[in-house]
Amino acid sequence: MMRTGDRVAAGAGVVGAGLGLMALGGWMTGNMALVRLYPAFVPMQVDSALALLLCGVGLALLAAGRERAGAAFGALAGVLGLAAFPLHAAGVEAFSSALPEAFRLEPASALCAALAGAALFSVSWRPSGRSRVLGVAGSLLAAFGIVASFCYLRGMTAAFGWEGLMRIPAGSAAGYAVLGLGFLAVGAGEDGESPAWEARLPMLVGVGAAAAALCLFLALDAEQSARIRWTVGGAAEEIKARLESVGDKGRLEKALREDKLFGQVLPG
Repeated sequence: MMRTGDRVAAGAGVVGAGLGLMALGGWMTGNMALVRLYPAFVPMQVDSALALLLCGVGLALLAAGRERAGAAFGALAGVLGLAAFPLHAAGVEAFSSALPEAFRLEPASALCAALAGAALFSVSWRPSGRSRVLGVAGSLLAAFGIVASFCYLRGMTAAFGWEGLMRIPAGSAAGYAVLGLGFLAVGAGEDGESPAWEARLPMLVGVGAAAAALCLFLALDAEQSARIRWTVGGAAEEIKARLESVGDKGRLEKALREDKLFGQVLPG
C-alpha cells in the first residue's frame, strides 16, 4: 500500500506530465491556447514540454516504487536540459540558428529539467541519501516555480517572459512547482517522523526561502529595468516626433522647456 507522501508525489507527477502532454498536444494540433495557457504568455517549446513530461512520469514511477524506471525517465529529461546549455553559452544567435523555433529549450526550463532529472537518476543508485537529494531538489524547484507562477499571475513577465536567462513558460513554471512539492512529499513520506527529517527540515525551508527570495529579487529588478526601457523608449519616440514637427530650433527648445518632463533637464 502506498504511503500518503507517495500518493501525493504520484499525483504531482501526473499533473506535471499532464501539463507537458497538453503542450505537446497543442503543438501537434496547432492549438496555441494549450501551448501558451494565455495569449500574452510565452509558449512552451516542444523540448520543454517533453522534458516536463519525462520528469512527471519519472516522479510518478518513483512514487510507485519503480526507482529504476523513474531514473531512466529522469536521465532522458536531464540529457534534454543539459544539451541546451552549450547552445545558450554560445549565444542567442547560435542558439536560434541551431534549432527550429519550436525546439529552443528556455534556459530556466533547461536548468529545472537537469535538476529534476539528476535527482530522479541519483536516488535509484544511492537509496540511502535519496530523501536528502529529493528534499533539496524539491525545495529549489518548488521555490523557483512558485515565484515564477506568481509573477505570471501578477503580470510581471519581464524576468520569466520573453527576455533574460530566467525565461520559462508559465506552464513549465507551474509544472516544476508541482513536481518540487512532489519531491518533498516523497522525502517526507520516507522518514517524515524520523529525527533525521526533523533535523533536515529547517535546512530545506532555508534553501527554499533563499531561492525564492533570489528569484523574486531578480524578477523585480528585471521588471524595473523593463519599465525604464519602456519609459525611455516612449520618451525617445516623443522627442523624435517633436523634431519632425518643429523645424525651428528655437521653437523646439521652447516647446521642450514647457514640457513637464523635458523642462526639468533644459536650462530656463
